[in-house]
Amino acid sequence: MMKRLIFPPSSVLIAVLVFTISIGFSTESEPEAIMYIDGQWLRSDGTILKLSLIQDPGIHVEPQAPDFLIMPYEKYLELSESGKPIVKVMKAICHYKDTEVTETFAVVEPKLIIIEYPISGSLPPGYGHRYGKFCSCIQIEVEVTWTPGDQVLGICIVNADTGEGYGRWYTGGSAVAVFGTDWTRCYYIYILSYQGNTKIITYNGIIRCYVW
Repeated sequence: MMKRLIFPPSSVLIAVLVFTISIGFSTESEPEAIMYIDGQWLRSDGTILKLSLIQDPGIHVEPQAPDFLIMPYEKYLELSESGKPIVKVMKAICHYKDTEVTETFAVVEPKLIIIEYPISGSLPPGYGHRYGKFCSCIQIEVEVTWTPGDQVLGICIVNADTGEGYGRWYTGGSAVAVFGTDWTRCYYIYILSYQGNTKIITYNGIIRCYVW
């Protein structure tokens, strides 16, 4: 069974303290603003974000909690000794006939905590908000509604170390984005107002993190 924790905006400072200490999860009291200038998205300090966004194809699948992880068996033993919470594990041995190499893997069902962090704001065309960073996650989901619904809103995930990220542009006033993540890394979530929009977007939503 997964534990679910929901933090209202008034609890942000508590969330920062608890998760920075335990799993590296941290959020700012106010999201950092970014701008689209000369064909690039820029942070307030001038850092260029390397974002790749495509139009949402309109195929929507209900988000589901991740069931398992596959890793080298030695890595599982290391995590087990360090106290990483695991529900159960299955050992798998793979033999490759073409190379005569045998490898041993662990199929791990992790014990997860779900963190739901409310987000909201208003964005003129060509502006965005950054949330995070989010660490120790094996999946991050973003659910957002916005008005006016005919304006284009982007949802991106960005690697906190490299500044590289990807996402999609959405229309229609609501969207759900699901990102599979490497639990050994940290990420930021960006909410963007398309530079070609003609109106200010007002949005509300939740960032849902499956934390291991």
